Amino acid sequence: MKQVSFGRIFRRHYIPGLVLGVITLAMTDALLAPEVISGFETLSQYALAGLLSGGTASMITVLFHISRNRRVLKKRTILFHHVSSSREIMLAAISTFISGGACILLFLSPYLSMGLCIVTLTLVIFELRLFAKELLALLTPGTYPTWENVGQIVDAYITMIAAFTITNINLAAFHRLVTSTPEAFSLGGAPTLADFIYFSVVVITTLGFGDIHPVTSDAKLLVSFECLVGYVMFALIVGVITRGIVSGTKTDTQVSVSVENDDADTNGEVN
Repeated sequence: MKQVSFGRIFRRHYIPGLVLGVITLAMTDALLAPEVISGFETLSQYALAGLLSGGTASMITVLFHISRNRRVLKKRTILFHHVSSSREIMLAAISTFISGGACILLFLSPYLSMGLCIVTLTLVIFELRLFAKELLALLTPGTYPTWENVGQIVDAYITMIAAFTITNINLAAFHRLVTSTPEAFSLGGAPTLADFIYFSVVVITTLGFGDIHPVTSDAKLLVSFECLVGYVMFALIVGVITRGIVSGTKTDTQVSVSVENDDADTNGEVN
């Protein structure tokens, strides 16, 4: 079996690791209160926070892969069929440790925070290209999605929500520290992680309740991009799933043969 490259594993685990790191910091009441660091003592404290968030993300990743492997081997899941090797689990743990610790850049400097935002958006666009390519392949005539394909689609959709949540947090933190407009979004008061998750879900599903909305020009452009991505993804997902889900990939010919055989068996029973 061909080994999965570290780059591919890193791209797949970058967003989950970043989100787990942010959640770890949120649980320590550090999220969304960024300050420019000065002094070795403060820097060392933030370094420890980065190790904590990265280590937590790495540990959760290892436990997730071990649990999923057990479920796949015992055939307790229909959405996943791939068993992660020890090498893949180790590389996934390294990836999430790096990305989980990288969330501390939100607090080191507003420009590092914006850099993290750009890296996140770049990886999102790259993954979107791969995701769209896979979905379009499933929409070709005679191709039917499997439950494993559905699992991959669900994973990609959740990843997009997580990625947009992190991007919105980055932009909000940047505006609070640098620009003359302190609020990129009309969150009001002290925003929480739950506020950003809620806003990202509302945007990507194009519900648009209006209780939270972008204020600055860059925030409006970002939200417009998120809405378009969410709309296109949802349309493609509906198109794939409505074709019917099978246990394995079938072609129209195979399906028609199965129908003819069923008809023949039925006629035989009648006769």
